[in-house]
Parts: sequence; C-alpha cells; structure tokens
Amino acid sequence: MENGATAVSDSACFTPWRIEVFNADRKLVFAHDFNVEGKNVVIEPGSRLLGDNIAWVPYALEFKRRYKPNKVTFLAPAHLIDMFKRSYPEIEFGLGSTEHPPDTYASFYPAQPFPSTEKKFLPQCWKLNPLQYGAAGPLGINPFKEIQPKLIPAKNERPIKEPYVVIASMGSAECKIWNHPTGWLNTIQFLKSVGYRVLCIDRDKVVGTANHYHYVPFGAEDFTGNIPLDERLNMLMHAEFFIGMSSGLSWLSWAADCPTIMISGFSLPYYEYRNPYRVINNHVCSGCFNNAEQDFEHSKFEWCPRFQDDETKRFECMRSITPAYVINTARQLMRDFNLDPKAGKTRKIGFQEVIDRY
Repeated sequence: MENGATAVSDSACFTPWRIEVFNADRKLVFAHDFNVEGKNVVIEPGSRLLGDNIAWVPYALEFKRRYKPNKVTFLAPAHLIDMFKRSYPEIEFGLGSTEHPPDTYASFYPAQPFPSTEKKFLPQCWKLNPLQYGAAGPLGINPFKEIQPKLIPAKNERPIKEPYVVIASMGSAECKIWNHPTGWLNTIQFLKSVGYRVLCIDRDKVVGTANHYHYVPFGAEDFTGNIPLDERLNMLMHAEFFIGMSSGLSWLSWAADCPTIMISGFSLPYYEYRNPYRVINNHVCSGCFNNAEQDFEHSKFEWCPRFQDDETKRFECMRSITPAYVINTARQLMRDFNLDPKAGKTRKIGFQEVIDRY
C-alpha cells in the first residue's frame, strides 16, 4: 500500500477479507480481496508436541489442494522434519519458530490456545472440538472433516519375526496414565497367553513425581529409550496392534495405520480420532481436559482439578478402568482383524479400513 502502510487482522484464522481504502473524498483508492491462490503461505503450529503436529500436518496438504497456493511451508520440530518431508512431498517443511520468508503472503497458526476461550486463533473453543480442529479451523477447512495422517518410515521392514503387540504406558501427566493397580499386569499376561510378544516403546523407563512413579510394566519387553521416531513408526506398522493412552504415540500409531486401543478418562472420545477401541469409564468423573471452564495446568504433573485433595477420588477416571475392560476390547479387536497368533493368523488389513466399517 502507499507509503508502506500495512493492514493487520487480529484474527489468525482463514477469513476471506476484502480491504478497501478510501480517501478524504470517499473515493476508493485501493481494494484487495484475500486470496492465497498462487501465493506463498506459512503454517506454524503453536505446539511442539508430537501428537499435535502429527494430527495437524495432513491439513497443510488439504489446504494446498483446496486453495491452490504456490507453496505451503509447514514449520515443525526438528526431529519430525525428515519424516514429514518423506510423507508429504507436496509440502515444504522448515524448522519451527524460524523467521517467515519475505515473500510470505499469509501465515496461519494451528493451536490450542490458553486460556481456552481465546478466540484469536480458533473460531470456536478447541476443548469442544476434536484435536484436529486446531488446524482445520485456522486453515479454513470447513466443515470440519477428520483426516488420517499417513507417515512413511525411512526403512519399512519387519523388526521382529514373531507376532507382537506394542504398548506405551507413560504420560506427561498423572491424569493421562492408566493407574489401575493390576491393569497392565493382567493385560500383558493375557496378551502373552494368546501368543504375543509385548513390547513397551515409551521413551522413558520411569516417569513421575512426588507420590507417583511409573515404570515399564512387569512382563513387557523393554524397548524404551530416545529412539528415532522412524524406528517407532516402522515397529508400529508391523505390530498386530497398539495399546496406549491419549498421547503422541497413539497418534503415531494411527499414522502408521496400526489398530489402536486408546485408554483415556481425562479426555473425551470426540477429542481424538474415530476409534471403535477407545476405552473410557463414563460412570466416574471424566473428561476434565475438555471442560471449557477448566484449563489444563501443564506444569503440574499431579493435576486433578476436581479432586486434588481427595486421595480416594483423584485420577479415578483412569484408575477405574479395569483390565477386564481393556482385555475385552483387545478380544473384540482380534475378532475384527481375524487375529490368532497361535494359529498363524496375523493382521492383513490396516486400522482405517476397520474404522470405516464402524
């Protein structure tokens, strides 16, 4: 614009603005309709978390196909860039928090803003929508539609000969962790009894603080460690199925098209992807993470907003999920995929195919 003037919107969401400038005589001297076609666009997620970035990256491709910009650059954490480049060659990838190129026409910011009532980044409260809405909303993918992330490992080959199941038992907060006293013990015993090896692929061997510590579950083989995600992805692609919580590895499992049993009481089922094997106990306190009036306190590992001072009810959303519930879910999954390791029946189809049946 003349004299270097700049027009800036307070909204970070995709909006088909029209800018008109009039002189003192009310004569139109400048007009511009927002249009990304043929332009360069940057998408910079407001999160460094594994699950968030995996959930949001397919919307960069959907945005490019729908609005036809010249180039879409998705700024991601460094450890995800190579995997994303290989899986989404139509999209450019750069390191998060870098300066946007000078020829950038528009920038968008997928996010889960705090406080959750913040309207700058999302038209609606993110707590009342699926996690993927955090990208679909700002990028103008309306009406919202779920898109499965699809990631490709650098090396696609079976890492273990025998049929195996992968688990992840750790979490970044106590409310995310399945803390039933015999939950993992009984579940692992069941999985081994039907013929599976059980591999734990958490990054950490131990997580916790103060009164709560969690270790690799007894009976599981220890595959923990700061291992490249490419290797985790490859392991998931060849697993019979995965059992974990509402965490980044569950999103990686979906991106690997690996059948996933997701155990979560702190979040509500609509928040994650469609999943017939989503486990929650609705008969106790649950879903605090999706309460629009209560913001999650990331700095408090033992955060329990409703029963912080009641030891009998703290984290009951996860503690009340019994191993029988998870085992029965595993039995249903095995029937759906026609799995029987002792009879040599292994998985022949992907997770999404069965999701779509439901």
